[in-house]
Amino acid sequence: LWDKRHYRHESFQRDMILNLRNVAIPGTGVPLSLFSRSSVATLGVIAIIYPIVAFLGALRGAAGSEPSLGKSFAKLLLKPTDWFSLWRLNCRLAALHFLRTKDEGYLLEDKWRFLQRAQEKNIPVTPWLDDAMMVVKHKNEEGGLGFYRYKNVTAGGNWIIQPSLRNHETIKKLLPANAPLSTFRVLTASTYGLQGLRNGSDIANAPEGEGAGRSSRRPSNNEKKIRRRKKMKKTKGGDDATTTTTTTTSTTTTEGNDSNANHDAKAPASSVRTLTVVWRAGRSGAATDHKSVLFDVQQDSGKILRGTTNQHWYQLGASKILTTCWTQDLRYLRHPDTGAAITGEVLPEIKKILEIAERAHRQLVPGVPLVGWDVAMTEKHGILLLEGNFSCNFFMGTVDYDWYYKFCDDFYRALW
Repeated sequence: LWDKRHYRHESFQRDMILNLRNVAIPGTGVPLSLFSRSSVATLGVIAIIYPIVAFLGALRGAAGSEPSLGKSFAKLLLKPTDWFSLWRLNCRLAALHFLRTKDEGYLLEDKWRFLQRAQEKNIPVTPWLDDAMMVVKHKNEEGGLGFYRYKNVTAGGNWIIQPSLRNHETIKKLLPANAPLSTFRVLTASTYGLQGLRNGSDIANAPEGEGAGRSSRRPSNNEKKIRRRKKMKKTKGGDDATTTTTTTTSTTTTEGNDSNANHDAKAPASSVRTLTVVWRAGRSGAATDHKSVLFDVQQDSGKILRGTTNQHWYQLGASKILTTCWTQDLRYLRHPDTGAAITGEVLPEIKKILEIAERAHRQLVPGVPLVGWDVAMTEKHGILLLEGNFSCNFFMGTVDYDWYYKFCDDFYRALW
């Protein structure tokens, strides 16, 4: 994947540099983007630093219930469940899936395109303003200072201008008065695209430079099998040959082109399921809920379980080397800023939250394997879908790992 086209950037490497610039292995203070600037450095981290970190974690007992050092080390090295490792696994799956299929669902990484498509499907999303321009002035500046002008995307600009959203009373009572909009991360998985991958109909054929740009490479094992099956059927002749040619022809997606058939696809309900739900309880004075406590939520009952945090992965600089914990053992039952009890509270709207996220996956991006949806319960507009994240993480929520590992394995085998 290193130098191949990514759905957000010109290469997977570039995406790593941008997405890891605020992430560091806890206790090091060194942003991981630094290592991403070189393939040699990245391989060094994987082959040398990562095993060392896993061994140190095993010494500390970070693998949980494993009885021996060897088993603990093996689990951390080969089957880790920390949020970062699972996030990167999901990132690689999304990148490889895009590279092989050119699924047009990845175009919805564009937030404006996402809002428009969701509105077409009657999925509740954040409202926006149609004013062509918005002007913001500082109340005490003069001489042209403190003046900012934003051109709306509806008028050809780059800014989506939206009204500010406030937490619904159900959420507000659990938070500090000045907490940000605190959203739910609902991570859904879709098996809809697996059949097309297995029979070859969803493998893109775009040469380098076309569409999102697939580089020339040797055919994968899966593609070799597909080609062999085609040759065998063509040798037999008759209707089989014609049918094979028709069903295995795929349309590639180019940037800004919505011609892919997936635009109107709707996956069956059984193909999409929710893997985890986490509520991000925003901290006092924070601008967004990226600074929050992560509370696990039961899918069936809406009961809020224990909370934790991954903020120790975002501590950068030399001053953080001696002050940052290697692992986060804190378990929150209350909001740390107010002392309000959170664990044990029940969210009666949980079924509606999950229904919106799963329906969005089925109707908007059925072929994309994993999506992390940001869902908000708002004061004036009810439950809204804010956006979908294709390189998503579980935010340390409860996951059926056996199902998830098989899901990933099935996709990687079909793609490779």
